[in-house]
Order: sequence, then C-alpha cells, then structure tokens
Amino acid sequence: MNSRTTWKAHSGHQLLQGQTHCFRGRTMREALKRAEAALGSELWVVGTSRSNSWSRFLNPDSSSQWYEVEVATPATETDTADALTHDNLKIVHRAVSHLEETGNDPLKLWDVPSSLNAPYQYLIRAGVDEAYAERIARHAAACHNPRDLVEDSSAWQAMIDAVADGVNVAHRAPFQEGEKRVIMVVGPTGAGKTTSLAKMAAHLQLTSEERVGLISCDMFRIAAVEQLDTYARIMNMPFAAADSAQTVADAVAEIDADWVLIDTPGRGPLDDNHLAILSDMVDVLNPDEIHLVLPIESAGRWAKLAADKFSVVRPDRLIVTKIDETDRHGGLINLLADLKLPFSYISTGQNVPQDFYMANPDQIASMIMG
Repeated sequence: MNSRTTWKAHSGHQLLQGQTHCFRGRTMREALKRAEAALGSELWVVGTSRSNSWSRFLNPDSSSQWYEVEVATPATETDTADALTHDNLKIVHRAVSHLEETGNDPLKLWDVPSSLNAPYQYLIRAGVDEAYAERIARHAAACHNPRDLVEDSSAWQAMIDAVADGVNVAHRAPFQEGEKRVIMVVGPTGAGKTTSLAKMAAHLQLTSEERVGLISCDMFRIAAVEQLDTYARIMNMPFAAADSAQTVADAVAEIDADWVLIDTPGRGPLDDNHLAILSDMVDVLNPDEIHLVLPIESAGRWAKLAADKFSVVRPDRLIVTKIDETDRHGGLINLLADLKLPFSYISTGQNVPQDFYMANPDQIASMIMG
C-alpha cells in the first residue's frame, strides 16, 4: 500500500515562470542537490512530497521511502508582496535539512491526518516507544482515506486496527493422532515461568481432548518442584522431576501424555553456564515449541539483552506475564517490535487458568488503547 501527501510551500509559486521539474532522492537534501545540479542554485521550491511503500508498520526495513521536490526557476519580476525571496527559501532549506539530519523534525507526522494525533499521543503515554507509535500512526493513515478519519471515533478505531494489524501471534498446527508434543518454557528468574506453565497446562486440558503431562527441571529454586507437583495433582496430570538433558528425555518418553510441558530453572541472562545447559537440553529434546517468558515491564534494554542471551535455546514464541502489575500496556508493542518473536500467551494475573489466554491481536490492541 502506498501513501502520498503533497503540500505547497507558498502561494507565491503561482508567479513562477516556465515549466516545473521534479527530482527524487532518498532524503530531501539529496532531492534538492539533484535539482541544483540540473538547474542551478537559483531555484524556487514549489512543493515537496514523500512516498512510502508499506508492508508491516513494525518492520521498517521492508518499506522503501522517497522524497520528491518540485522546483522552478524564479520569475524575473513580481508585483506581489507575498512572493518568497530566494534568501528566505535558502533559510528554509537549511532549517529543514538540519532537522532531517538530527532527527528532530517536528513535522515528521506531517503526512498523517491531525485527527490521529490524540491516539498517537495516547500510545506514547501508554509506554509505546515513539518510533513505533509513529509507524502505527502512519499505518493507520495509509489504510484510510483522510476524509474517513475526520470523526474522533473513526480515528481511534483506525489506530486500534493499526495496532492489531502489527501484532504477530504464534499459531499451533492441528494435533495429529498418536503424536506427542513437547513444550518448553525458558526465561530469567522471576519472569513467571512455573505459573505460566501451569496455566498453559490447564488451558490445554480445558480446550482439547489430549492428555497433558508436566516435568520440572528446576532443582535450584526452593519448592519449585513441589509447586508444579501440586498443580499436577490438582489437575490430575502425570508429573516427573529431572535434573539433566538425558533424564528429561527419559521422562518425556515415559510420561503417558500427548502434551509434555517442561519447566526450566530461571537464571539471569548473563549466566552462560546455565544457558549452555539449557542449550544441550534443547538439542537432545528438540521441543516442538519453546516459549520465552518475560514480564511486560522488562520491555526495553533488559528485555533485548534477555532475548539475545536466551537465543541460544532458539525460542520461537513469547509469553508476556504480569500484565496486571502495570496500567501502561504499550510495552507489549515494544517487546513485539524489539524481540521479533510472536506472542503465544498473555498472563494477566495469578489465577489458574482464568488469568491466561492465547494471544489475540484484537484483544491486545484493545488492551493497549484502553
């Protein structure tokens, strides 16, 4: 989808003589340099435009962007006091170039309808990184005709839809008869892995006819094994404890279940020895799903560090926990965009299994936008 918006520099462009010419570049400065190289430095700027080719708003690398400047040679005479002088235009050129180069352009949303400004500001207050909020606003503008965004309600709905469009969720293939699937959860200490695993087990038991079994590898945290064992007994599920890659593999083979969920010990992302052990376990088990578990408030540098370090165990989806511990849910967008992992489940509290549901783009968008 392409979005294109053009604005005119000044009413004085009506007084220009001769034919106008358009020049394109990757930046406005490049477009202006090309114009000056072709026509000389004595130019009037008639108008500018920017053209974006859109795919997904959270993937800026997938879009190409061009700036276009329309120029003409100035009139030899003018009888109007409104015409811009060439010196004034040079000042404007220098100011625009400086703003563009420093990234401080206050008009960076100049091609987005003004009605989207309020929901755009709301996203920022909700904790969405400004760069991602801008992409969402641009996506909303690109998907609608400006006249359809005049009403505030329409503008807000357009932004909600734009958020939902960018939310990537993990999909699970239909279960095959006789198949045994292995799911592993990994993540740093305190992220909520054990509780998330118990909630996932309850969710699977309630929504499918397959049998579910649990394995705990967390021999380090006090009462971790007992906690998961208690959940297993309450839900009438087979349970095993293991402390190495081979004993876990043996337990997987022995448990009479269709789904086998494995809880792993929590460690800080800088614990390379622990990550090496987890990596060996993944190599032996080759799990069907590996869920990285992170709390929503980890969004930012710490989350990117954790995801980078835990990448050695090859997580393919993300569980976001502790949603109930903040009133700013924009961190969901930041996690999604920064980590490039699809959401699998969202955890909104401690109750099992009520406060746990499969990620849904529309629900997530509504949660973020209030």
